[in-house]
Amino acid sequence: MGRHNGDNAPEPQSELNGGDTPTVSTPTERNEAGNTTPSRGITASFRRLDSAIDRRSTLTLGVVIVLVLALFAGLVQHRRSQVPVYPDYQGAGSGSVLVEVALGVTAASLAPKLVSMGVVKSEGAFIQAANNNPNITSMQPGFYQLRKEMAAARAVERLLDPSNRAGAVNLPGGVTLEDVRVVNGETVFGIYRHLAKASCYTKGEQRHCISAAAFRKAVANAGPAQLGVPSWARHAVAAAKYPARKIEGLILPGVHVFNPTHTPLEIIRELVTSSAEIYQQSGLVDAAKAQKLLPYEVVVGASLIQREVGAADYGKAARVIVNRLKRHQPLQFDSTVNYGLSEQQVATSEAARGTETPWNTYAMKGLPTTPICSPTLEAVEAMEKPTPGKWLYFVTVDKQGTTKFNVTLKDHERDIEEAHRNGVFDSQ
Repeated sequence: MGRHNGDNAPEPQSELNGGDTPTVSTPTERNEAGNTTPSRGITASFRRLDSAIDRRSTLTLGVVIVLVLALFAGLVQHRRSQVPVYPDYQGAGSGSVLVEVALGVTAASLAPKLVSMGVVKSEGAFIQAANNNPNITSMQPGFYQLRKEMAAARAVERLLDPSNRAGAVNLPGGVTLEDVRVVNGETVFGIYRHLAKASCYTKGEQRHCISAAAFRKAVANAGPAQLGVPSWARHAVAAAKYPARKIEGLILPGVHVFNPTHTPLEIIRELVTSSAEIYQQSGLVDAAKAQKLLPYEVVVGASLIQREVGAADYGKAARVIVNRLKRHQPLQFDSTVNYGLSEQQVATSEAARGTETPWNTYAMKGLPTTPICSPTLEAVEAMEKPTPGKWLYFVTVDKQGTTKFNVTLKDHERDIEEAHRNGVFDSQ
């Protein structure tokens, strides 16, 4: 029968390649020259596929980079957060070790000494423990009683405990060698008592202290050179009539650190020598020449203004001393009367003012034979460079410490009356 079109026409069969695998023909288009090319729709599909692959590759690479960076950051943070572990002992340790902490020392500079003395196991452990203690900046100079083979944190704790400290004393301005007793019964500790208190330490099970009497005896029995007295003060010290007071004024106020295992004489010499160095650095010798005074006389004068007026008036009081000395006029300072008394008070009696002592400037002209206290460097500097003026008199007129200076006796007597009205001279 002939071919015909219709619903019942057989569907075209695909050709078999080798009789097994069907082959799909790629649609083609014929160009104007009659050549065949792949269909534009297929080309666009390949391009979209390439673009998708590129986007996926870029995304994958970005994810990898982010993951690598995150991993690196995590490792860095982990290493930073790790606390290094240094060799350290455990517990409170045993035995007793006396360790010096010098003025201005830091934990880092102290660590090697503690390791060498067998107190802590490693420098790192001690420095780390110190850094972990917020109070480490309050560590004070002195000699501390520590133990062998202590945990570093325990060592830090003992270094911050004042009860473990020995050999450190902070002397106030105007302090004297001997205790001062005032009429109201109060006793102000002197240098000998301060040193005795600071000298105590424990060795083994025994408590060791040097008494105030032992310091006093050491001073009384030693010569100026043995005591470390500077050359400019040796003659006056050798001539002093009261041996236990002969180095008055030669130990400056402030913090002093000494080895409590030393003898009383060695400790006194350490303090006098270190004070002499400070006096020298202050320019005392040259400044005294400018005032036509001896260096020792400058210290004596400074001790007077230290006891007479407040710091704001040091310069004026120094000028009064210089002006009176030039006129050969007695200084008449009540502080010089009190120094020789067993009990002191603001208002000195007429009998006391009339009693001759090596210090009473009512009963003699010129300066006392020795200082009457340990002056501060501020008082010394005021005596080296007095405030310009013609004052010859001064008096404190109220209990707040207001001091008035005058050129004439008449004005001075008027201010004395004001002081009486304000109760300045009433015994306390």
